[in-house]
Order: sequence, then structure tokens, then C-alpha cells
Amino acid sequence: MIQTGQQNITYSFHDEFDNLVKEKRQEEFSQKKLFDQIGQIQYS
Repeated sequence: MIQTGQQNITYSFHDEFDNLVKEKRQEEFSQKKLFDQIGQIQYS
């Protein structure tokens, strides 16, 4: 019983970690797009 609970906690942790990593990647992608746009404005 306890072991199953521990496995669920570990599983949830990995899910949450994956979600955080995905969110972080999306933020970085958005920032890069923003910087690219700023660069284009400066050169135009």
C-alpha cells in the first residue's frame, strides 16, 4: 500500500517536472521570437 503511494508520488513528480520543462521551453521560444522581432525592427 505504502509502496504504491510512493510510486504515485514519484510518477506525479516526473509528470510535473516534464510540464515545467515544457513550459520553460515555450517561454524561451517566445523570448527568442520577441528578440528576433526587436532585431528586425532595429535593422529596418
